[in-house]
Amino acid sequence: MHVGVLEDDLDQQSFIEQCLISADHQVSLFGRASELRRATQETLFDFLIIDWRLPDGCGMDMVGHLRQNDGWLGPILFITASQNEEDVVQALEQGADDFLAKPLRPRELIARVNALGRRAG
Repeated sequence: MHVGVLEDDLDQQSFIEQCLISADHQVSLFGRASELRRATQETLFDFLIIDWRLPDGCGMDMVGHLRQNDGWLGPILFITASQNEEDVVQALEQGADDFLAKPLRPRELIARVNALGRRAG
């Protein structure tokens, strides 16, 4: 699968990229919401991973924009440092397909990406 990753923390970006590449996924990294927005217009992604806090906006807003304005139908895994139940509920209601709290665990990240990818077809 080709996975677009929106994460502004370079260490987290690298960690996610290494995990996904080890599972034979192609990865495109973005540090700003505006970069991913442009890329989704030009590139076919099978899956998106989006972080909550971004330098140019909120990942939650990005999920809503992709679902409501751009018609994005593919799986979205939302990641954040928050483990607050209200945040989880809000992310899922906004259009995320799954939610993963940091610190990310490599095997769990890969398993969730693979499971969501299977469901999406």
